[in-house]
Amino acid sequence: MQEVNFNTDQLVLVCYPGYAGGNFVINCLSLSNGINSYTTDNDYIIDNDKQKLLDDWLTKISNQSVLEEWVDFLAEKDSTSSAIEKAYGILSPISTISIDTMSPEIFPSYLFGAELNKLSNDPTHKFIVGLHHQIQVDKVLKFWPNAKVIIFDSYRKFLKFRKRDCMSTIILQPHWTDIRGENWPIIAPFDLDDLLTYPEFIHTEILDKFPEFFYKLNKVTEGRLGYYDDYDQTVEKYRNNDNIIFFNTDALLSNDTAILQLKQLYQQLELTDFNDQSITLFYDTWFNKIKEISEYK
Repeated sequence: MQEVNFNTDQLVLVCYPGYAGGNFVINCLSLSNGINSYTTDNDYIIDNDKQKLLDDWLTKISNQSVLEEWVDFLAEKDSTSSAIEKAYGILSPISTISIDTMSPEIFPSYLFGAELNKLSNDPTHKFIVGLHHQIQVDKVLKFWPNAKVIIFDSYRKFLKFRKRDCMSTIILQPHWTDIRGENWPIIAPFDLDDLLTYPEFIHTEILDKFPEFFYKLNKVTEGRLGYYDDYDQTVEKYRNNDNIIFFNTDALLSNDTAILQLKQLYQQLELTDFNDQSITLFYDTWFNKIKEISEYK
């Protein structure tokens, strides 16, 4: 049986805060024939299937309800994707063991899926794993020192525009649904500034009947900002590392800057088949749906 190649330089780590468009960027990269994509049956897709992959994504985004906030994550059990869907399955031992105390001799004895064996031994195609914090990046680099790393930077304007994150979705939305009055917006506010854009009668009703919601909203906002601050501080140590690619996330707020950033990313990863027409179509469809969701109340 072929063993995992820990010396590969084909692994690309993409580190980004949740809801910062990381899966969208990974999907854009996956449209390159230089990126290995595979089905849930562990079969590699052929180059000609990349157009079908894009067509499927465009259909899914167009048909998506505004109440479904997860526009980026297009990998489903019956669809083909890059390493998004199986990323955490492939590298799950990294999240569950104490890498700091484990020697390189012991770590390879952990069992990895056949996908990683195949991907890490392909000398001509890159494969992608998404991560959400630099601590995870450090853990992966300890055993895959030749991996390329993309870190999302300057992302707060984009997340403010998007008005979505895992904390507001998981914590606030259920509470909001429980207290929501007949004429209230369906979607919970992202933060206090967002709540102030709601009709004034809602502010009064919450203050009179559900003051605990203000407390929870503030706590969630504090937690979000704390996560952002921690993410930003840990990013700093990579600033002078020439092997780290920084991706300006706020560039995703406009078509021109987004396409420019994505094209530069292709060049930095030495991918030579950037398809301006396909990526532009994908971006426009994705961004318009995000805008529709962010403006929905």
